[in-house]
Amino acid sequence: MLLPFSAVESLVLIALATTLAAAPANAQCTTTWTGGHQLTGVNNSVFATIEWDADGPGPAPALIVVAGPFTVAGSVLASGLAAFDPVTGAWQSLGTVDGVVRALAVSNGQLVAAGSFTAIGGTQAANIARWNGLAWSPLGGGTDNGVAAMAVGSNGDVFAGGWFTVAGGGQANGVARWNGAAWTALGSGVGVGVNALAVMANGDVVAGGSFQTAGAPARLARWDGGQWQPLGLGVDATVYALAAAANGDLFAAGDFTTAGGAPALRAAKWNGITWSGLGTGTNGTVEALALLSNGDLIAGGLFLFAGNAYAPCIARWDGVAWSEIDSPMDPFVRTLAPLTGGGFVAGGDFTYAGDTFCSRIVRWDGTGWRTLGPGTDRPIMRLHAMPDGDVWAGGEFRQIDGVAADGVARWNGASWTATAPGLGRATAFTSTASGDPVAAGFNVPTSPATAVIARWTGTAWQQLGGTPNSHVAALARLPNGDLVAAGMFTMIGTSPVQYIARWNGTAWLPIGAGTGGYVTSLAVHPDGDLVAGGTFAGAGGLTFNGVARWDGVAWHAMGSGFVPGTSSNVLAVAINASGTVFAGGVFSQSGPTPVRCLARWDGAAWQPLGAGLDHVASGYVQVDGLTTLPNGDLVATGHFNRAGGLVAEYIARWNGAAWAPIGAGLGGQGYAVAWSARGELHASGLFTTAGGADAAYAARVTTSCPAAASPAGSGCAGSGGANVLTATVLPWTGATFRSLATGMPANGIAVVVTGLASASVPLAAILPQGQPGCSLLATPDLLEAGVPSAGSLAATLAIPYLPALAGIVVHQQVAALELDPTSTITAVTGTNALQLTIGTF
Repeated sequence: MLLPFSAVESLVLIALATTLAAAPANAQCTTTWTGGHQLTGVNNSVFATIEWDADGPGPAPALIVVAGPFTVAGSVLASGLAAFDPVTGAWQSLGTVDGVVRALAVSNGQLVAAGSFTAIGGTQAANIARWNGLAWSPLGGGTDNGVAAMAVGSNGDVFAGGWFTVAGGGQANGVARWNGAAWTALGSGVGVGVNALAVMANGDVVAGGSFQTAGAPARLARWDGGQWQPLGLGVDATVYALAAAANGDLFAAGDFTTAGGAPALRAAKWNGITWSGLGTGTNGTVEALALLSNGDLIAGGLFLFAGNAYAPCIARWDGVAWSEIDSPMDPFVRTLAPLTGGGFVAGGDFTYAGDTFCSRIVRWDGTGWRTLGPGTDRPIMRLHAMPDGDVWAGGEFRQIDGVAADGVARWNGASWTATAPGLGRATAFTSTASGDPVAAGFNVPTSPATAVIARWTGTAWQQLGGTPNSHVAALARLPNGDLVAAGMFTMIGTSPVQYIARWNGTAWLPIGAGTGGYVTSLAVHPDGDLVAGGTFAGAGGLTFNGVARWDGVAWHAMGSGFVPGTSSNVLAVAINASGTVFAGGVFSQSGPTPVRCLARWDGAAWQPLGAGLDHVASGYVQVDGLTTLPNGDLVATGHFNRAGGLVAEYIARWNGAAWAPIGAGLGGQGYAVAWSARGELHASGLFTTAGGADAAYAARVTTSCPAAASPAGSGCAGSGGANVLTATVLPWTGATFRSLATGMPANGIAVVVTGLASASVPLAAILPQGQPGCSLLATPDLLEAGVPSAGSLAATLAIPYLPALAGIVVHQQVAALELDPTSTITAVTGTNALQLTIGTF
C-alpha cells in the first residue's frame, strides 16, 4: 500500500507530468496491421482446378492451379487465379483477373484460362488467354461473351464452349476451336449455353449444357469433324459435366433424370450405342466429374445420396456401385481434377471434407483428405487477453497457422501453440486469480457431456464442477477470485442455475434469480459489480431488456435497457478503467433514445456514441466485439464499414468524442477484439485480409511507439531476501503503470523512486544505514512511500494521455528501509531499476 509522503510529493508528481508534457515531441506514431495467417486453400469459391506441369519431365513439380472469385490463396493475395506447389506447400498468384475464370486447360505445356474477363495479369484478353510460365497472352481476338468449358485435343487444339456467338471475329455459335494460330467455328455450332466439353478417344468432340438450337441436338451433341450428331436420344435436362474414357465410353452428369429415354438420375454412360444410368444415380445435381487412372469415376455436386450410399456432395462409381469417399463434404463441390501421382483435387464452396477442415479446396491422396498448405482452416470466434500478455483464441478450427489445434490455441507473442487435447470448440475464456486460463467449450475428452467449463493446468484441461446442460457463452472473474459463467444453461451438474452461475472454488452457485434468459457477454466493473448482456428480458420481478448489473447482493436494471425485438441482442460488453460501460450488439434504441447497435452508460441512461456505425451497402449493422485500450478508448468490431461517417472497415476506435478508423481495417466482419498486455490489439473474424494484407481470420495491430519496461542495474539483498522490481502493467499514455517490488522487509518502509534519469549513487552516501553494494539507480524526481505487505509492494504511476510523451524514458526503483521495534532505521537496501519507455497506441 502506497502512502502519500506529503503535499510536497503531490507537487513533485505534477511537476514531473509537466516536465514530461513539455518534452520535445517525438516523431509521429503509427499503427500497423500484421496478418500472416495462412488459409488452407482460398477465401472464396473454386470454379475450376487442374494439374499443370510447366516443364513436363523437367525438375519442377507439377502445380495445382485453381480459379474462382477469390482474392487470397494461402497467404498470398491472388485475384482469381493461383497455383499451389505440393512439394513446398507454397501458393503463388498467376496474375490479377478483372473478372472470373471458370475453366482451365493445358495445351502444349501452356496453361489456358477462360471465363468472363477482359484482362488477366495486366494483359488485355477477351475471356480466354494462355500462360507460358512468364506472361499471359490472348488467344487471338477471344470471344464476345463468357467461356464456361474447355477441352484439349491430342494435337493441342483448344476447344472452348460457353455463351459466346463470336470467336476471333468469326461466327461461332457457343463452341469454337483454337488451333494455335486462329479461331474456327465447328460447323454451325450448337447454341449458347455450353457447360462442358470432352474429347473422345477417337477425336470427336462432345458438348453438353442447356443449349437447344433448332436443327441441332439439344443438351448433348457430338462433333465428328464434319457435323454435329446427337448421342442417341440424349438427356432430358441440363448437362454440367462430361468425362471421356480411354475405351470410348462417355460419362455425362447434370440435372437430368433420363438418358436415351431410360431412367438415369443425374449421371449416365454412353457406350457409343446406348445410354445407361449409373446405378440409381444421385438425389441432387452433379456438377463435376473426374476419371481416375484406375477407371473409377468421381462425381461432385450438391447431393446427399449416390445410389444407396450416404455421400454428401462427393461419391465414387467403380463401374458397379456408388460409394462414399471418407465421409461427406459440405455444401457444394464444383470442380474435380485427377492428379498424375494418384488421387484428385476437389474444389467448390465447402469448408470441410470428412474430418478435415479446409478452405474450399482439398486433395484426396488415396487414403485421406489433405489440405492445400498448412494454415488456419476456420474462423476464430473468440479472443481473450490473459494477464501475462498471452492471447487465447477459440472457435471450431483444427489448424491455426499450421499448428494442429482442437478449437483452442494461445498466442505467446511470437507464435501460436495449442493445448492437447483441446476443447473441440472453445466459446469463452477468463483466468483464475493465479493466472491459469479457464475456458468453456464442447467435447472435452475428460467429460462425456457436450458442454464443459475447465481450467488449463499447463498440461491438461481440468473440469470445474459439473457439466452445463447447454451452451456457455461468457466467463468472467470477480475481484474475490470467484468465476462467473453465463450462457443458455439452466443447470450445471445437479445445481439449478438460471443462465448464470458463480464458481467459489468448490461448487457452482446461482447468482440471485438469474437473468431470465440467454446471456452472451460479461464484464466486471472496477468497483466489483458484474455487468451482463444478452437477449434476456428480466427475472425476479425485474425488467432488464438485455442488460443488467449485479452488485454482489442483487440484480439491478440499467435504465430502460434496449428495446426488445426478435433480433435484439447485446453481444458484447466492455468497461474501461474509469468505469464507463459500453454495450454492443443488435439493437436500435434504449427507451426513446436511438442507440443503433452500440451505446454508453452514463450512470442513468444509455447514450449513443457520436454519429454511430453504419454499413453503406447492406444497411445491416452488428457489433460483435468490444475492448478498451489503456487510455480508455473503445475499439469495436462487427459488421459495419462506417463509423461517425468515416470509412472504417469492420473495426473502429472511439476516443470519447469522435470515431476514427484503424488503418485500412478488416476485409470482412469482425467477431472478437482484445488488447494484449504486450501492447498489441488483436482482432478475429470472418476476414482474410487486414490492413490490405493477407490475414486468415486473425490479425493484430502494433504501434511504432510501444511501451516497454526493462531491468537496469542490480538490486541487493535485505532481510526479506533479494530485492527485485518487475513491471506488471506497461507504461502507456493515458494509463496507470504498475510495478511490483518483492523481497521487502517484514518490518519497514518502502520508498518508490521515480525519475527522468538513471543514477549510480551508493546508498551509504545518502544514508549511513545503506548496505554495501546497494545503490540509488534513479534520480529522485518523485518519491512515494508505502508499507510492504507479505514481503511485497505494488507501485503505480499515472501517465497523462499525451501522445507527445511517447518515447520518453523514465526510471524507477524501490528502496527498502528496514526498521527495528523502535522504528529506527537499521538498514537500507534497494531493488534493481526499471527503465520505462512510455508508449502510445
